[in-house]
Amino acid sequence: MKIKWSAFFSILALATFVGCGSEQFGTTPQSSTSNPDAVKEYQQYSCSDFTLVKPKVDIIYMLDNTQSYYYSSTDIKNAVNGTLNSISSQFDYRIITTTLVNPSHDLINTYQNYNSSDDNSDFRVLTNSETALPSSVASKKVISTSELTSFYNVLDVAHVERGLWRLKKFMDRHIQTGLLRQGAYQLVVIVSNKFDTEVEAINSSSANYPIESAFTTRFNQLNAIKTQLQAPEFRLFSVTAKTSGCKEGWWASTYSYTRMSQAFNSDDSFDLCSGNISSVFSSVNNSIKQVEIPHTYRFWPVKFVPNDTTSANFVNFEVRKVSANGTSTLIPASDYTKFDNGQSAPDKNILTTNYPNPVQIVKNVRHFIEFKSGAEVTYPDCVLVKSTSRTEYFGYIKLDRAPQVGTIYVTINGRVIPQSATNGWTYLGNTTVQNTKVETSDPNDSISPATPATGFILQLNGESNYYKSGDNVQVNFIPSSI
Repeated sequence: MKIKWSAFFSILALATFVGCGSEQFGTTPQSSTSNPDAVKEYQQYSCSDFTLVKPKVDIIYMLDNTQSYYYSSTDIKNAVNGTLNSISSQFDYRIITTTLVNPSHDLINTYQNYNSSDDNSDFRVLTNSETALPSSVASKKVISTSELTSFYNVLDVAHVERGLWRLKKFMDRHIQTGLLRQGAYQLVVIVSNKFDTEVEAINSSSANYPIESAFTTRFNQLNAIKTQLQAPEFRLFSVTAKTSGCKEGWWASTYSYTRMSQAFNSDDSFDLCSGNISSVFSSVNNSIKQVEIPHTYRFWPVKFVPNDTTSANFVNFEVRKVSANGTSTLIPASDYTKFDNGQSAPDKNILTTNYPNPVQIVKNVRHFIEFKSGAEVTYPDCVLVKSTSRTEYFGYIKLDRAPQVGTIYVTINGRVIPQSATNGWTYLGNTTVQNTKVETSDPNDSISPATPATGFILQLNGESNYYKSGDNVQVNFIPSSI
């Protein structure tokens, strides 16, 4: 409440005579103006949030280490390193490199099948994940892409190439070790200058043809692994020779790796002969998006209410939920309550979300809306809160100086208030402390918090003689000489 003092703009025609025939002029008339702050309207528009979570992506590179590949391995390793560097940092990735042929198996002259004792330990892994690698494979971790392709050598003797069977056994093993993660995207890149001799063969005319039963078996096995890992996506990128004789010892092939790429996707095959495989992950980076985890809010901060006041000073609350398309819906008052975090709020934190964990923390806020169970606000909804300050009612007027009571002239919004103990004003004199607020028939009024005044006080009497927020109170008087 603001109180201003000023001289009268119109001089009262009052004179005081002391003694016979001796004329004395009184002191200068005074004016006291009181203007309690008007009711204020408040509005707050704020929106819910979400947490961006990097999607888990496991990427297996199976690199050709066969004898016919040796003289071009450096070029291809460099190209693979370039591809590795293009993988988006937006992923929570584990990049795993291993060889296309297990050196201890598939020798041409001593054909040997995989069995349960095979540990498939000839691999390396590069990761940016905050989740540690399982202890059984932690020793395979490297810190640069160059280390991913420098750990193996090209075989010095001929082997049978069964890349899809090798992939199946490698993935089986590392589901068990925990290297391959549940719920992760599973991406496989097979680099080969030939083909899988188990599912693709050459006839007497040196023409390739598919072995259907073997192909179907390998497809079903890999598809079962996708299901077992609950992978959002399984993709197989084949990087093979697409032109016969582009390099000595290379063989154009379409019925094994390329065909398997097509079986899982429209066509994730690339030409090894071009020497440029850098585009392998361009489509992947565009298709795998960060996961948005919506926040669900039980508490909603109301920041237009100062921390040093109670929410009782604010009335006419209206809370609306605004959807992403702009539709505004009134939230019934039965679906929320006003929550006061207490005067020590600046020293406290309060949880505003009940999902996800860890929850968001809002500091130094005292006032909240607490939504009832089932009425919480969830991303992407926004909340519009409207309120007004409480109307305050006053029944006492403070004067800065002692008045001559007979000269007091009071108006409220221009209405004259007479001197009366029942329906007007009375002068209380010099009062030590007086709460100037009074209760009225308004159910929302309150004498708390108090608005104390010390000094020369007028009391308003009668049910209709009060003033309220936004009113103008004028008191004219001649100060007492005492």
